[in-house]
Amino acid sequence: MSVEPPPTRDPSALILRIGDTLGSHADEIDNLYRAYTTSIWIVASLEFILTIFFVAIWTSLPLTTQVIYGILNIVLIGWIVRAIWAQKGFELVDDIEWEVDRFRFITTLELLPPRGDNPQQRLWNSLKQASQIAEELNNLPTNSIMFNVEVSGKSRKQYLLDIFVRQEARSRLLRFLAKWTLRVTYTHRIYYYLFPRFHQTLHEAQTTILVKRLAKETPVTKSDLEELKNAFEDISKKLRDIPEHTIVVSTSGFTEDAIDYVKDEKSEIKPFDDKEESTVLDLIVEKRDGSYEVAYYG
Repeated sequence: MSVEPPPTRDPSALILRIGDTLGSHADEIDNLYRAYTTSIWIVASLEFILTIFFVAIWTSLPLTTQVIYGILNIVLIGWIVRAIWAQKGFELVDDIEWEVDRFRFITTLELLPPRGDNPQQRLWNSLKQASQIAEELNNLPTNSIMFNVEVSGKSRKQYLLDIFVRQEARSRLLRFLAKWTLRVTYTHRIYYYLFPRFHQTLHEAQTTILVKRLAKETPVTKSDLEELKNAFEDISKKLRDIPEHTIVVSTSGFTEDAIDYVKDEKSEIKPFDDKEESTVLDLIVEKRDGSYEVAYYG
């Protein structure tokens, strides 16, 4: 029997509780969305077939049947249009969940005092508290978390990352399926559209985080981010995974064109050919006292 949390007047706690509630029912919401969408298209397809049938025999029908069918047809078309419009309600749920994740990430990262012996450890300790998958990150084995390591991309080029987190499924079968179904080919579309739950399970079995820290005297520019975006995408293609976080940390801030760049779709990391799934760059400023300020969270 679940115990209700005590009431609180703290606005931040209430916001986070909303996010936790939505997160705990994510699977039910996703299943409801897919069932709702499928029902709409089934009804729409039947309506289309019946319309063609009735048009073919329209002249042979009595006037009363024509009137009745005409009214029913208008009602069904109106219902289908209304149902498609109502799908925006599911998008609203996603928007609320994203806003809560954004609030959690920014407030936690900026308010919690960093802990660690070096910049990489301090950032990691803060990130695993601020992330929307904080519970998973805190339970990762230590050998899945690497600092100052070179990582290979699909192009075989080596990239030096400050933090590289990589966790794969323990099951050999899941690792095999992930290798052959989450690759960059046209087959990815089949798994994404026809077997969404299977596709999602394979993604959930993997955890990837890519972080690059730039210690420059001048702010990070758009060209710097373009280079890092290509590096992160190359690594993601090699791993056949969508990273949970791709983060750029700057000790001197970001230029205005760099902020504008991450807001554009061109900055999205899309390792799969179908472009349906992507991740974005998060920008963090490391202050002189070791604390953090989130310049952009996507």
